[in-house]
Amino acid sequence: MYTQAINGHKGKFCNYRKLNSRILNALNRMSSGTHAVLVYDSQENKREVLLNHLGIGVNRAGLVYGYAEESGESVRKQMKRFGINAGHLEKKDQLAIKSTEELYFGDGRMDADRVIKSFADLAWEYRGRGLDGIRGAAEMSPFFRRGMMKELVSYERALHRKFFFPGRGICGYNLVELENSGHIDILMPIIEAHDVVFLTGPKGITVSRPDIVTEREVETVTNIAIRH
Repeated sequence: MYTQAINGHKGKFCNYRKLNSRILNALNRMSSGTHAVLVYDSQENKREVLLNHLGIGVNRAGLVYGYAEESGESVRKQMKRFGINAGHLEKKDQLAIKSTEELYFGDGRMDADRVIKSFADLAWEYRGRGLDGIRGAAEMSPFFRRGMMKELVSYERALHRKFFFPGRGICGYNLVELENSGHIDILMPIIEAHDVVFLTGPKGITVSRPDIVTEREVETVTNIAIRH
């Protein structure tokens, strides 16, 4: 049985809905600079983590969501379930909903320095408006589809485990797409590039630290073989 640990909080696997309060607690306790990763097995689990993450920052941060697996309008509708009035926040220029393609490949190529600078500039802009920097989430599937795995790992490492700007971000990895792309071998390097790790799978959802997560434990949670 996999044990989770974050900021001294420990627990065991249980039904997803029962565990949800623990995940919310972990999301609430993310400190400024946290660079987290979510490895998810379903759209519902993705939304539960990423949109709760954004919902926590509604009244205190600028929000950014990068979508790749559904439309921007679908994301806006889903946000309502999590207490996020997308239209209101967009009018206040406190929420940006963009495709991951636009966020990362806006000029047709991936320039990690440019992308990181754009996030940093936005975070400091929000801080200047009296908000607590940026709270962001992005679906990373376009990198798999483009076969840009080296660029993806390099980008995640360039962000470091802690951002140098005021922000809290979660990079979302679709486990099914990653496995189908034939690049499941990058999962551990991706996990190791982050400060907090959220994993979802048939047995539930958990949160941990990259330094204590092993391949065997990831396989236990996700039910996907990553060791060869």
